[in-house]
Amino acid sequence: MTVLDDLDVDVSCYDHLVEHMAVVSDRGNVIVAGEDIKHPTKRYVQAREPDKRMAYIVLGEGQEFTFPDLFAEKLPPMEREMKEMRKMKREGQVERRQSWEREAVPPWFR
Repeated sequence: MTVLDDLDVDVSCYDHLVEHMAVVSDRGNVIVAGEDIKHPTKRYVQAREPDKRMAYIVLGEGQEFTFPDLFAEKLPPMEREMKEMRKMKREGQVERRQSWEREAVPPWFR
C-alpha cells in the first residue's frame, strides 16, 4: 500500500464514519514538497521539507460539508486574565520551592 492509497483510505473512512456523508468519489494527490536542504560544505542532504497531501472529494446530491471548529475553547477576557494570573502564581511558587535555601539572601545579591 502506498502513501496515496493510505490517503484515499483515510479520507473515505473519515467521511463515512465521522461525518456520515455519502461520497460519490474521492481521489488523493501527493505533492512532493520543495527541494532538499543540503549541508553547505559536505553536500549531503541535511533536511527535507515534508510532502503535502491533498484530497479531492465529490459529495452526493444535497450534501454539504462544514469545517469543524478547531478552536472552540474561547474564554472571555476576564477568565483568560485570571487563568494567566494563576499560572504566574504557580510559577512563582515553583521557583520559590526550588530556591528555598536562598530565601535569606536579598534579591539584589542573588
